Amino acid sequence: MKMKGKTYLSIEEIISLPTLSGTNISDDGQKVAFVKKTANWKDNTYRNHVWIYEKDKVQSYPLTNGNIDSTCPLWSPNSRNIAYLSPVGNGKNQIFVKSIDGYGVVQITDEKEGVSNFKWEPTGKGFYYVAQSKECEEIKKRKELYGDFHHVGKEHRNNCLYYIEIEKVIQNDKEEREVSGVYQLIEGKDFYIHNFDISNDGTKVVCMATPSLNDHMNGDLYILDVEVGELQKMNIDKLLGGSVCFSPEGSKICYSASIREKEYYRNHIQESTLEIYDMNTGEVIQPLTNFDSTVMPLQWTAKGILIRWQDKTN
Repeated sequence: MKMKGKTYLSIEEIISLPTLSGTNISDDGQKVAFVKKTANWKDNTYRNHVWIYEKDKVQSYPLTNGNIDSTCPLWSPNSRNIAYLSPVGNGKNQIFVKSIDGYGVVQITDEKEGVSNFKWEPTGKGFYYVAQSKECEEIKKRKELYGDFHHVGKEHRNNCLYYIEIEKVIQNDKEEREVSGVYQLIEGKDFYIHNFDISNDGTKVVCMATPSLNDHMNGDLYILDVEVGELQKMNIDKLLGGSVCFSPEGSKICYSASIREKEYYRNHIQESTLEIYDMNTGEVIQPLTNFDSTVMPLQWTAKGILIRWQDKTN
């Protein structure tokens, strides 16, 4: 009896398998942007690049290439441009915008510590993004005298929410003069933003935040009135996690929350479900309590809520 040929992959073949992540569908439903991670054997590293799949042409192609990574693609509201993160200079991620019509690339942000999260403004005129808060003067002076060190557990560099106007960035590049167009919306002291979303009318921003990076027991939701600049704490007595999103009309918020109150989980394993908060009435519902225990909302559309979960964990 003859033995069959090779039936398994070698280590090299496994490493060479590309992986796909960061999928984002354009608002017109005709295109998908995603990140393709491949092995670069020559440089002994992995490379991440943004790819586009076009439904009508039934084909995919790279939007970015070369030796610089690009991640987190997001389509513009008009489905003609893609924003993504890519490192520059000191290796920190900045927001870039590229047209699928081939009109070149524009670097939008220039944050010293880089951008960690971002979203398009609903009309496509700018971006809301999260970046590390500025270092206080006391720590700056101490570093100048004694070098770079910090007190573990006592000094926290939290983050801030910013807004930047694309038109002013382009104007700055063309006329070579300082036109910032960057607005800090939320102070970073005792405030670490894990996730956020913008209402479709652009008047409100919801943030899922904790006092510091790892203080998950004290997380809460905050509503920012963009025009007034007022920040309101919602005082949710649940453990929060995952993502948060507005309903299409902006009157409700959907997020991932624990089934019981916070204190219960100091001695029990955390479980989460979908929770919806009505900002007009204050009513809170959990529509999927008998579902799996790791439900997270991704996006709320006119047809319903797109969710993600880990199957059979309940």
